[in-house]
Amino acid sequence: MKSLLILLTVLAFSNGFNIDRHGQVCEICLSTLEAIKSATTNAEVQKLVTDISTTVCAVVPKSQKSNCVEFVEKIISSNFDLIREFTELWGPDEICKMVMLCLKLKVLKVTVRCVLCVPTLSA
Repeated sequence: MKSLLILLTVLAFSNGFNIDRHGQVCEICLSTLEAIKSATTNAEVQKLVTDISTTVCAVVPKSQKSNCVEFVEKIISSNFDLIREFTELWGPDEICKMVMLCLKLKVLKVTVRCVLCVPTLSA
């Protein structure tokens, strides 16, 4: 998760290319985060990532292999939970705006006067 945000931030501040915040880079950010959001809710994807990640445990000593597998499974599970929470809390559009790969929409000024608020605030 951290590496994803770091990557997106680096892309946002990179001087190596021109960022078109209304177009392609914004769309890539949005579609990538939508795919990530979708993947984190898919049990098969989480199992695949866990299975691939536990292959690292093949190179640790036999006495530590079960600890390694347990650790990797715990880390993968908590990372999936964190990514899922993060994308549910803000959503791809807000995340892409946070890392400045998409422009924030202009906030419109409210011109409607609150009839109930004025007397309360004036008192």
